[in-house]
This record gives sequence, structure tokens and C-alpha cells, in this order.
Amino acid sequence: MNMLKINQLAGQGKRSGVSLKIKGMKSVENYLQNQKRTKQQAANRAIHNAGLKFEGEVKQSIAGRKSEPASVDTGRFLNSVNTDNEKEFVSIVKTDVPYAKYLEYGTSRIAPRRHFQNSSARISNEIENMIRKALK
Repeated sequence: MNMLKINQLAGQGKRSGVSLKIKGMKSVENYLQNQKRTKQQAANRAIHNAGLKFEGEVKQSIAGRKSEPASVDTGRFLNSVNTDNEKEFVSIVKTDVPYAKYLEYGTSRIAPRRHFQNSSARISNEIENMIRKALK
């Protein structure tokens, strides 16, 4: 089946050249929509997986398995870190422990531990590569 129809326009008034008409454009449009949907789903999965990866890195940091000092006494802070993947294309790693900000940024009595900030610096390239790979 020939998908491309070419018409000569020469000699038809002021217009000259050719016109192109592609047959089966609906199929092409459907294909492109499916490709777009597939890429969006892959990107969403990659972002959510990146959030889970980051969560794991932060928990390793809190547990003292990275360069930062451990921040585990009762385990409440460590167990409070979780990933919220409820929104499309968004992954939020968070904690609801009120004293987390003091551990992260320090106080007049304790040095900052930077679990979130240092974890981000350590794995940002890896996360970027995860997302790039998903979009290929």
C-alpha cells in the first residue's frame, strides 16, 4: 500500500510545486501517542525508583554506613524516612520527625549531620543516569 500521494501543482493558477498527502495518518498519530504514553510511563517509573534509591541512601547515612555520623538512638528517625510517590513525575523523600531538621542542619550543641544533603550529592549523577536511561 502506497502511504504517500504526490500531486503536481504546476499550472493550477498561481500555485506551483507539489502537494504531499500521507495516507493512514490516523495510524501514525496513534503510534506517536502510544510512544508518548510509553515514554511518560517510563519516566514516571524512573522518577519513583530514583526516590526509592535516594530513600535507601539516606537511611544508610542515618544508620552510620556512610561518611556522616550515625543518627540512630531509638530508630524512630531512621524508620520515619519514606518516599511519597503519589503524584505523577514527583518523588518526595521525607520524614515527619520534628527533630530531623536539627540533625540535618545542626544546633549550637551538635554539628550538622547532613544525611539528606550528602546523600543527594553522592547519588545525584546515578539518579540522573537512571532517568536518562529510562527515556532512551
